[in-house]
Parts: sequence; structure tokens; C-alpha cells
Amino acid sequence: MDNIDLIDARVPEFQVIIIIDQEDGRLFPLAVNTPRCLLPIANRKLLSYQLDMIVQSGVTDVIIVSPQEFIIPLRQFKNEDVRDNINIDLVFVDNVEGAVDCIRAVNDRIRGDFICITSDVISQVNLFQLVTLHRIRTSDITMLLTNAPIEENEKKRKELKIDDEDQEYIGLSEDSRVLVKASVIDIEKSLSISKPLLNRCANLTIRNDLLDVGIYVMSKWVMEFIKSNKSFSSLRMDLIPYLVNRQYQTKEFLYKEIPALINRKRHLDVLDS
Repeated sequence: MDNIDLIDARVPEFQVIIIIDQEDGRLFPLAVNTPRCLLPIANRKLLSYQLDMIVQSGVTDVIIVSPQEFIIPLRQFKNEDVRDNINIDLVFVDNVEGAVDCIRAVNDRIRGDFICITSDVISQVNLFQLVTLHRIRTSDITMLLTNAPIEENEKKRKELKIDDEDQEYIGLSEDSRVLVKASVIDIEKSLSISKPLLNRCANLTIRNDLLDVGIYVMSKWVMEFIKSNKSFSSLRMDLIPYLVNRQYQTKEFLYKEIPALINRKRHLDVLDS
């Protein structure tokens, strides 16, 4: 992320959606009948740390979206973790298959560009810096990436410490613009890159040692696209790669493929991530 040194690091006009997804089994049996975000870390619930990060950024409007099965523990958490400086709205959704289903369920509550956070993230990132970068670059989606941890194996060789389902090929331009995003497990033989992208981007670096943290700033039109397109379920595996990989296509193709772009605030040349 670019370094942005600003004094009043607050974004009160933004809304934050915290997405509590279905459990994937990786924390079994710790996360049986309770979401991962309510597991204790240093005697506090993980979700408490996320709310601290949001409060420090000056955001005052938070929507926590969850499957119906977590109604009781989340209501109990809200009653115990009382915060007077932010408004927390709990929304419970039926038939949740992925994070996009949760976002779609609150489309009528979102006023403008918004921040989306998956509920199993602990970070000290200043959300204001991410939002400012989003504004400066007039991006459609701004995402937070981090280097994957590295450890030594039995042969003293360094290797990535990353689960197969989390590893991705991420293509970056010289100015850190995300141009390619594809799950490693979905690539059978080779990674395909479109001709329009190769023609427009002379220097493209493909990396497999970056992690998608699960914190995004999204333009309002993306919510309109999610609302009208029921085929997406996963945020990291479906929606984000779909939009990233359609950059540098013609305007005619993009308007046909993504009708919600008509709601974009500025002139359409390319999609920006």
C-alpha cells in the first residue's frame, strides 16, 4: 500500500460490512456452533479487535451480517461488548453459501462506497489509509494484500506457510495495481492472461506468495452488480477475480458483461483494482 501521511485519519461517511461466513472446518472442533470471530484471542473475542480497528478509523456505522445459526452468540456478544461511539446493526441471513450472499442481503442499507471485512481478520491497518488510496486512484475495488509467512522445513529450506485453498496467483503492475487474481488450485496446467492485458501492461509481475487479507473498499456500483447477479457466492474466489480479470476490456464488452457499470460515478475507460 502507498504511504499516506494524513493527520485526521477518519472516514465517518463510510459504512463497514463485517461478513461472518459459514465455517469451513479448518478450526474444528473449536468453531462448532460458534463463528470463528467469537473465538477468544488474548482473553478477548476476535470480533472485538475488528471493532477496535473500525473505531480508530472513525467509522460509526457497522453492519454485521451472519447466517441465521449464529443469532444467539452474536446477540450475546453485542450485549457484552457495548460501544457508544458506533452503531452496530446485526443482520441474519438464510441460505448463506458464501460471503457475497451476506453482502447481497444488505444492499438496500448501503448509501455509497463501502468497506467490506471478513470476520476472521486481525489487523492493525488504518482503514483511512486504504480508503484514501481508493479515492486517490479512483479505484473500483481496493484490496489489502500481505506477504505469506515463510518457515523452514525439515531440510532447512524456506517454504511458504500457506494453505492450498488460500494460495493464489496475483499479478501486479509497477504501481501495485492488481491485474491478475486466480486460485492456484483452480489452475490445471497454465495461467492464462488476456491479450488486452498484455498489450496494455508492459511490466507484469506474477506472484504466489501474497495473501488476500479479506479487507476491501468497494465502489457503490459493485453492490448493484452483486444485487443483480446471483451466480456469485464466494467473495475471494468468485467476485473479486471476476472483476479483476475483466480489466482492459472494451467498453462495449464491459457494459454488456456488467450492466451495473452504468451506475459508475466516472467515465468508463477500464475497471480499476
